[in-house]
Amino acid sequence: MAKAERYNDEPIILADGKVYRDGKLVFDAVKMQVNVHLRNWTGRTLASNGNRSTRITGKDIDGTMTERRNTKWTREMLKDIDAGKTPEFTIQGRIADKGSSYYKKYGSEIVTCVGCVLTGDIKLIDFDIDSDDVLTDEISFNVYAVDFKNKK
Repeated sequence: MAKAERYNDEPIILADGKVYRDGKLVFDAVKMQVNVHLRNWTGRTLASNGNRSTRITGKDIDGTMTERRNTKWTREMLKDIDAGKTPEFTIQGRIADKGSSYYKKYGSEIVTCVGCVLTGDIKLIDFDIDSDDVLTDEISFNVYAVDFKNKK
């Protein structure tokens, strides 16, 4: 019997990931995004007939994590900041959607971001009389370096 033809796509489900901070699973993570921003030089030379040439000169990496306020880790970092230290942490994201075509082809992907430093605001109080929502914190950070690993 011939193999049945597939009609439906199997993209990675965005909610099927895991986030670790300093080796501990972050159960209260709601969203996580890490971005690479390319630095470019763009210019023209006399002989280029007006066409622009672009060269990548470097990259910057940053991210945001949104999590439910269930832990006090950001407040603990404030103590280090008050003591004149720059606290660092490691974030690891694991893409492991076994039902996706990506997983079937490549396996799970683990992205480890080291040397993460807070860059945004830390919410201390966020009251709203009209809200019945839960308290979430959006935490911005810069990343020193990234490591990629695939597991089949």
